[in-house]
Amino acid sequence: MDIFIALDDFGINDPREVLTDYADIIKVDCMSSTPDEQKAMIKRYGPWKCRMLAEKVETREEFVAAKNLGFVYFPRVFLSSPRKSW
Repeated sequence: MDIFIALDDFGINDPREVLTDYADIIKVDCMSSTPDEQKAMIKRYGPWKCRMLAEKVETREEFVAAKNLGFVYFPRVFLSSPRKSW
């Protein structure tokens, strides 16, 4: 069984930053952070260090924006939900 360490609701200047060396996944709440903050976190912790997961992405536009910033992981519940406008 694989075990992963995820930091949930991670943000800029997060006090858990010291744990990023051990984290496999950093989950960023896209509703509680600005695109500039998200971009800075991706640049700092990006795919070479941790998997960056965009949380609370609810529309196609938010998905495209997060993907363009560099997020590559999204909640399965978002991707598996039926959408009329896709």
